[in-house]
Amino acid sequence: MVLQNSKKKHNKIDQGISFYIGLFTCIIFLMVTIILTVLSFKSYRTAFYNYSNKLCLGSNAQASFVIDGDLVEYYVKTQTVDDVYIKFAAKLDVLKSRIDVKYFYIMAYTGNSGELTYIYDATVREWAGKEYALGMTDSIDEYDGCLEVLATGQGFDKARYYNDTYGELYYAYAPIFNSRGDVVAFVGTDIDITPLNNELDRYRTSLIITVVIASAAFLVMFFLISHYALNIPLKFIIDFAVRISKGDMNIHTPKWMENRSDEIGKLGGAFDNVASTIYGLITDIENIMQEVRRGNITARADISKYQGEYYKIINGVNKTMDLVCQDFNIMPEGIGFFNLEKQIQFSNIQLDHCIKIHSLNIDREIFFKQILSFEELLILDGMTDPRSDRNQVPAITKEISLENEFGTLRYYNLSIVKTNISLSHTDEDVPEDSSLILIMNDISASVEAKQEAELANRAKGDFLSKMSHEIRTPMNAIIGMSQVAKQTEDLSKIRNCLQQIESSSDHLLGIINDILDFSKIEAGKLVLDDEPFVLMDDMEFVLSMIQPKMEEKELVLKSGIKTMQHNVITADVLRLNQVLLNLLSNAVKFSYEKGTIVVTAEEVDYSGGWGTYRFSVQDYGIGIDPDNAEKLFNPFEQADGSVSRKYGGTGLGLSISKNLIEMMGGELWVKSAGIGKGSCFSFTIHVRCEESVSGNKKFIPEHQRSDTYDFSGKRILIVDDIEINREIILELLSTTGIEIETASDGEEAVSKFLSASPGYYDIILMDVQMPIMDGLTATENIRSSFHIDAKKVVIIAMTANVLRDDVNSAMRSGMNNHLGKPVDLKVMLEMLDAYLFKKDDKSL
Repeated sequence: MVLQNSKKKHNKIDQGISFYIGLFTCIIFLMVTIILTVLSFKSYRTAFYNYSNKLCLGSNAQASFVIDGDLVEYYVKTQTVDDVYIKFAAKLDVLKSRIDVKYFYIMAYTGNSGELTYIYDATVREWAGKEYALGMTDSIDEYDGCLEVLATGQGFDKARYYNDTYGELYYAYAPIFNSRGDVVAFVGTDIDITPLNNELDRYRTSLIITVVIASAAFLVMFFLISHYALNIPLKFIIDFAVRISKGDMNIHTPKWMENRSDEIGKLGGAFDNVASTIYGLITDIENIMQEVRRGNITARADISKYQGEYYKIINGVNKTMDLVCQDFNIMPEGIGFFNLEKQIQFSNIQLDHCIKIHSLNIDREIFFKQILSFEELLILDGMTDPRSDRNQVPAITKEISLENEFGTLRYYNLSIVKTNISLSHTDEDVPEDSSLILIMNDISASVEAKQEAELANRAKGDFLSKMSHEIRTPMNAIIGMSQVAKQTEDLSKIRNCLQQIESSSDHLLGIINDILDFSKIEAGKLVLDDEPFVLMDDMEFVLSMIQPKMEEKELVLKSGIKTMQHNVITADVLRLNQVLLNLLSNAVKFSYEKGTIVVTAEEVDYSGGWGTYRFSVQDYGIGIDPDNAEKLFNPFEQADGSVSRKYGGTGLGLSISKNLIEMMGGELWVKSAGIGKGSCFSFTIHVRCEESVSGNKKFIPEHQRSDTYDFSGKRILIVDDIEINREIILELLSTTGIEIETASDGEEAVSKFLSASPGYYDIILMDVQMPIMDGLTATENIRSSFHIDAKKVVIIAMTANVLRDDVNSAMRSGMNNHLGKPVDLKVMLEMLDAYLFKKDDKSL
């Protein structure tokens, strides 16, 4: 009724008056629309800036949470690029690419006034032409607010305008904490909002153009329609404009205006469509923000109903939320958001996987009971109390173990903290601190590594205890027999003491050699010295070496060594003999008196110049528990602790043998029927071989051995800085008739040699480790001198440096051979005899 009366009154209005009224109304409408557009644009811009602000700070906080604070603290101090830093930077490069930001960097304040140092920044290192930005500095004035972040541990964000090149950016700083909770650096994230400003500018331009066109059409329509169709539509349009200016977008044109086919009807419909579209856009964005506040960060708007700039805006919001979800899902930790009712609102892929494999019940009444103790549940109740202060409620941090679907325990670091993120299901006001974040970090690998390290340390502790016993036992014999010998004048008793000392010294040397071999294997520095030799002859030699020990226990040796088609093999004969003697010694040690030992060797395969040989040592002694057999090959371990107490041994022999055999392309194993039923150790080697031929045994010196040596008429120079060492050699060679001179260091040795007449010295025994001038330098000086004997005098290293690198160093310096300490008299005499009377012997 009111609308009809208005129409009748309007019909009586003069056409000229209506024209001016309509023109004035059109001008007012245009001005109000422009003002409304500016206000709307500012409102939308503020809203989007606030949203970008939150995204920037959120992305930055996520990045600071992922970054290892202890690692950052380490590089703040060291400023050194290493392999760990390279991997660390590579991961941050991936993170930067995925969160789609303009700049992403980590910086720390090292104390230099006015300067910050880069820990990471992919962009800066590209500009600077460097591979990494670590150690680069920048002025602290360029990073407003960073000192507050480092001092308070609170995040900081702000919009700033760089210049025409970089555009307008949002930047945010978040602190990086070490494991002690100290701020060590801050991570910065800059989001480029230039595209957003451009979108808003295009939106403003299009809206203004639309309004201007609509206003122009309205003015044209005014001149074409009758005066009665002007005032009432203007009243509705002005009313719409006022409501829109107040933020009320829920407007609809009346039916009678919608039914009009003239410009007024179209203008009203267009106005209604613009308002409803903007209202829908704002509503969708608001709905997304409400869902995010509730923890549902997977909420998205339906973009199918939008077109043009509206489509770009809402699609950009959806894509930004996709990036946020992606950031959570690429994190290695399981992350879940809970409201104060303990209901889960969001969980990433890692937490879902953890819940699934451990069959956890996500129900709020059961889930926390499965992972928390009673005392921790009381703390959780305090955290979920809306009245509690977030800063006063302690966080829950613990290590838990859960059994997975396969019955295997996995270990996690669990953290539950109260945050200021609201996750309420209702629209009612809630306290600021009103949500829980649960983080589960899988630490199974580190826990298992720690357990393995503890087991290894215990094994090494047992080894040190055994080694102390093994070393002290022969040392006790050496010291004790020495004291006994000093207190008696009975020559037979003294000789017995010396035999005991010699036997104990040999045993102690064997222990030291085992330790050195194991150390070289552990360091990967053990190298095989392959040479051709006759396998059958070598086996006879090894069996002859073990024969005396077998005779002591009245053991019977049965040999199953077969004649081999390819009898000459190329391998490290000393290491092969070491393994065989170790197995034979163990067989003798663990056999009963008057028992039997069976040794077999055979060629089992040959192809293309390579053969596979199998060796076995069978005894019928104490045997091995099959369940503990594999322990025999572990370093520092034996099948049964009582074995080491009863029979001795370091637990290294079989471990060393296994490594040596594997280096020869074979394997070592053991079989036993059980305790008291003996055991059989077998191994294979895969080596290059040839047809069986008669030849010299490479392991036996070719010159004739003798128990007595006569070096009369020969002269030797002994060089050693330790007087007792010189006295020992003097005594050992005293029965040979050789003339002996000594020098206490390399410099004295060089001086004596250079001042001697040609042919004066036949041979020089040279120590290596000496003060003033070492043996290697002395040898080089002799070889490079102009003395007529410089090239032909025989120089033999006599040193405790017995590793392969030491031997190689001696040979490179110009020495002829190497003699290890403690000196074996028989070996030394044979070597001297070979050089003094057979200097062309190529076997030396």
